[in-house]
Amino acid sequence: MCHYRETVRHTWFKDEDAYTRIYAEWDTFKGLLTQSIHGMTVNERLFSLGLLEEFDKLLPSMTKPRLRAVLFKCFLDDDNVEAIIRQQLKEG
Repeated sequence: MCHYRETVRHTWFKDEDAYTRIYAEWDTFKGLLTQSIHGMTVNERLFSLGLLEEFDKLLPSMTKPRLRAVLFKCFLDDDNVEAIIRQQLKEG
């Protein structure tokens, strides 16, 4: 999802209305997705968003910046991301 947003943000449209419509649709989609994962556990979010395998591959190396990037894709805030990383470091 982050890649899509960056693509749209850095795309030049000759028609400003087209850009506005595309960005509005993106915001709507993102809002619906966020609503659909509200109340899910982190594991459920990772699975639903297709990020579980990527997260599991990162655990042995405990690369904090990469773990943080994956967790942010799950619509978690900074405090939750840091708590999860601290927990994984203790268990790892």
